Amino acid sequence: HLANKMRSTNVPGQQNLNQIDAMDMFILLDLIGDKSVQFQNFFDRTTGKYYSRLRDIESGLFRSYNNNAYKRTVFSAGVSGSFIEDDHVPFLHLDVPILHLISVPFPSTWHRDTDNEENLDFPSITHLRNVMKIFVIEYLHLDPQIC
Repeated sequence: HLANKMRSTNVPGQQNLNQIDAMDMFILLDLIGDKSVQFQNFFDRTTGKYYSRLRDIESGLFRSYNNNAYKRTVFSAGVSGSFIEDDHVPFLHLDVPILHLISVPFPSTWHRDTDNEENLDFPSITHLRNVMKIFVIEYLHLDPQIC
């Protein structure tokens, strides 16, 4: 499995640092293309501050969008009391902090014949792209002028 392989693989040039220990967090984006996309904070103790930052970025974007732009909140307030089995679990077992961004409830088209490009909501996808772009630029301390 990928998580175990990463645990047994050192970072190039770092004899005492494996790829798992070098991870700040694992961000999993899942079921993000539907117009009803809605995220919850699943791991408040370990990645809650990052989820909160995503909410803050979203609020700032709403203030900057023109009146015709996307205005539906994607990042729900509060903390989820549920757990969803997904690709992040092997990393969670290795104590990697998880920022799980999965739409809850799952889209009505999920795993159906209608789960196709026709049901992608591009305003939602663009909004989420904007939020994640700002988040990554800030997190990696990049120059937003060149990104």
